[in-house]
Amino acid sequence: MGEKNETRFNDEINLYDFYLILKKRFRFILIIFLVSITATAVVDYFKKPVYRSSFIVRAYSVRDNTPILTFAEVDKLISELDDLRKEKKFVQLSGKLGANLETVKNIDKLSVETVRDSKDLIEVIIDSSDRELATNLKSVLLQYLNQNQFVAERVTILKKNNLYLKEEIEKKMREMESFRNIIFTKIKNERINYLGFNPLQIDEQIINLKQKVVELENVINLLRGFEITTEPNIPVKPVKPKIMLNIVIAGIISFFGGIFLALFIEWFEKQKV
Repeated sequence: MGEKNETRFNDEINLYDFYLILKKRFRFILIIFLVSITATAVVDYFKKPVYRSSFIVRAYSVRDNTPILTFAEVDKLISELDDLRKEKKFVQLSGKLGANLETVKNIDKLSVETVRDSKDLIEVIIDSSDRELATNLKSVLLQYLNQNQFVAERVTILKKNNLYLKEEIEKKMREMESFRNIIFTKIKNERINYLGFNPLQIDEQIINLKQKVVELENVINLLRGFEITTEPNIPVKPVKPKIMLNIVIAGIISFFGGIFLALFIEWFEKQKV
């Protein structure tokens, strides 16, 4: 019992000593706290604000809903651009994008994300000090993706397949038109009394085939690999710097850092005695 009471007494003395040290060094801790949050606020205030904007692109499917480029492949292509930015190789970045040098220098970060676990929808995210940069970069980024070697090859294959299908449908359509003309001619000349089917159904089928041909022509003409599905938004508030959050973090770190320094100084002064 005596040892437990002595331990409790020592703990109380230690806590009281701790309180006395904090009271003695209160101004020192306060100065560190105020200097830290003031410096953080001033530095963040003079930093260039960074705005975030994004747009969504759709990748055409090659087969079985497999996109022409997977998300991992698109992520790698965009990451290569962002690596050039990090390394400040702006001339090389400008050449890859086909954008002017001043525009690419305003890029703070390039990245991509998936959209609702979709296979063919990808969100391209642009951080920049220029709020309207995403609007200016959307076309060059889209062109950069579509000019990729694998995209170009796969688009060529898709076009060939669709052209072949279009030709086969047109061939079938011509055969049906020829058959229809023969039937209608015989009906007109009263050479056929009973057909066993409604000849107007041939016209319906021909119309359906013509519609498919038009749809294929549209697909072939629009086939680029990637297309923009939503336009970039123009942000109002910057995402960086987060001044209030940084001030709070700096305040917490400087407060506990000040306490640690106060205890260290107190210990160091006692060692000298």
